[in-house]
Amino acid sequence: EVLFIPAGITYLQRHDDRMDIEEPPLMKLLAAAPVLLLHPNVDYTDPTWTKNPGGFKPEYDFSQRFFESWNRDHRALLFVARLPMIAMNLLLGLSLYVLARKIAGVGGASVAFILFATSPFFLGYGSLLHMDIPIGFFALWTMWFFASLWTRPNRRNFLLLSLALAGALVTKFSAVF
Repeated sequence: EVLFIPAGITYLQRHDDRMDIEEPPLMKLLAAAPVLLLHPNVDYTDPTWTKNPGGFKPEYDFSQRFFESWNRDHRALLFVARLPMIAMNLLLGLSLYVLARKIAGVGGASVAFILFATSPFFLGYGSLLHMDIPIGFFALWTMWFFASLWTRPNRRNFLLLSLALAGALVTKFSAVF
């Protein structure tokens, strides 16, 4: 989270991805968008931004300065950055329910949703800014639309499969695997 929020802000403000090239930008952009509403301070004259020595150290230094020197209200920044992740977690739970209902009816969907809602993983990590919940969401819909395209090949299913796969690829580079 500490790396992703400043990286997302620099994506939105400067269209520059140098602070985190290891992950695609979608979730960082979604998390940084509400943070911009708080008008965070970013010093683009700081050496952690202007120097480009390579390696991972500059992004950690930049993120540390972002939270410790330039912005003192850490809780507010983290809270608003986590809101899109909470929404993504809720969308994943809703998606599991909807798709399970199509396969197993209301009873099967209820069991799937109860397992999701009581899972320690989703309860513990569902609100944190990372790529695991969003990649689960996009992977679920990618597989669903792939199966739909397989059984009913048409333009609509092809478009939905393309959008779900694109969402997965801009969430995590290893999404295809």
